[in-house]
Amino acid sequence: MGWILQHRARLLARLLSGSVGLAVLWLTACSSGPQYKPVDIPNVPVVQDVKQVWTLSVGAVPDTLVPAVLPDQLVVVNLRGEMQGLDLNAGRPLWRVALGTRVSAGVGSDGQRHAVVSADNELLVVQDAKVLWRYRLPAQSFTPPLVAGQRVFVLLADRAVLGFDGASGRLLWNQQRPGDPLVLKQV
Repeated sequence: MGWILQHRARLLARLLSGSVGLAVLWLTACSSGPQYKPVDIPNVPVVQDVKQVWTLSVGAVPDTLVPAVLPDQLVVVNLRGEMQGLDLNAGRPLWRVALGTRVSAGVGSDGQRHAVVSADNELLVVQDAKVLWRYRLPAQSFTPPLVAGQRVFVLLADRAVLGFDGASGRLLWNQQRPGDPLVLKQV
């Protein structure tokens, strides 16, 4: 029985030394060889001239307040809390509504309803140039609401997602994710 244990020990030692040798050989082969230089990206010729068609002042808009770009209009909100719908073709205002509060997360829109989050953690939904409904959020939100399918969805800083009925503002569901509610925000 002793010679079987000795034989197994020698066999295991040979396998380990062979495996270590193969690993060293593989690592040396991977580290050597030609170093490739990336190919330079060629210049792309301009095939269409870009020109300014119209200009319109909407007030100061910080980078964090993303506008909603729709097929025929642009919906923006400025620092004073004014939301405006602009005709993309003519560059003229279509409608304007004063929200009465500063906005912290830019515009989400489906073309019919437009939603923003205020600096006071309030979700505001606008339709036909009037505030349709408001909802006090339980946490901050830094991203624009998503408005789609007659619903309004809000991602909160604590990683919860809230779903609302777009017409009434009734809370339909709240999806809470477990974990660390760590939020990094660039100011």
